[in-house]
Amino acid sequence: MELPKNISIWNQKNNNMLRDFTEGVLWGVVHTAGRTASGAVDLATFWLPTFPTPSPIFVWDDFSKESDYYGFRMGR
Repeated sequence: MELPKNISIWNQKNNNMLRDFTEGVLWGVVHTAGRTASGAVDLATFWLPTFPTPSPIFVWDDFSKESDYYGFRMGR
């Protein structure tokens, strides 16, 4: 889901369709890897009370917002 999301976000930023499509695909791959790594860390540390690292938590929550990843934060 990160690929079409990032292609859409990058196509809204500029007018150069080929460059925006390429950047959207590349950033989509980066964010897909980031979400996969975040899921792997969550799986390895499921027993610790932590907050989710990606924002938005699910890709489809805010489809027009670029994904951010926060550091490992402990819950209280």
